[in-house]
Amino acid sequence: MSGNPTGEHKIKEIKKKSSCAIVLFADGEKLKLSPSTFSEFRLYKEKILEEEEYAKILHFQAEDVYYDKALSYLGKDNYTVYSLSKKLLDKGATQEQADSIVKRLSEDNLLDDARYAKAYAEDVAAIRC
Repeated sequence: MSGNPTGEHKIKEIKKKSSCAIVLFADGEKLKLSPSTFSEFRLYKEKILEEEEYAKILHFQAEDVYYDKALSYLGKDNYTVYSLSKKLLDKGATQEQADSIVKRLSEDNLLDDARYAKAYAEDVAAIRC
C-alpha cells in the first residue's frame, strides 16, 4: 500500500477533470482515478480513508482500466465470455480481474454467449444463401 504508519489516508484536495479525478492526500500521495472509481467510493475533501477502503479503491481502479477496455472491445465486435476474458488476460489483466469484469458485463446484459451464438448462426446462414 502506502508508507502511511497510521493506516489512514486523509483527502486534502480533489481536482476534477473531464476524464479523471486527481485525489491528493495529506501525506503527499496522489491518485489518478477514473470517474466511475471516484463516484463509486463517494470521495470528498477531508474524508479519511481507512487502509481497507484505500486498498479497495486501488483494486477497483486497477480493474476499472480493464473494464473500460472491455467496453471498447464490445463496442467494436461481439465476444463470448471466453474470448473477451482471454483478450483481457492477453492485455495484462489478472484472472480475478477478468472474471470480475465478465461477470459484471454479463449481469448488465452487455455480454451474453447465447446472443453471440444466435448472431453467429444468423451470419453463417446469411453467407450460405
